[in-house]
Amino acid sequence: MLCEGVAAYLDSPVLTALLQGLAEVAPERSRLAISLSVGTGSPGLADRRAQFQASVAALGEPARTVLTADDAYPLLVAAGWRPVSSPSESGLRVSGYEAGLVTAEAARPV
Repeated sequence: MLCEGVAAYLDSPVLTALLQGLAEVAPERSRLAISLSVGTGSPGLADRRAQFQASVAALGEPARTVLTADDAYPLLVAAGWRPVSSPSESGLRVSGYEAGLVTAEAARPV
């Protein structure tokens, strides 16, 4: 499943409901690739994010949900997804969570 360019425009409860709904219908071992608006705390990235948010808001599409890298992992887990890598694993903060590109697998209760 691919959810690209959507999550930032959804309110947090709607994003959670979307992720839960996708997990409920996902066959076992299905993968989800999702782009999330993830704040890193970097001043340079914060400036670019503010410019982006102002631009899309002016077009009538305000960005509603910005997560931290640490928020994204528990959000996915609570919604029924198992991120392929955790935020603490080597390289993930740069290549995945901090870039806002996350891959997860449908989690099934044991």
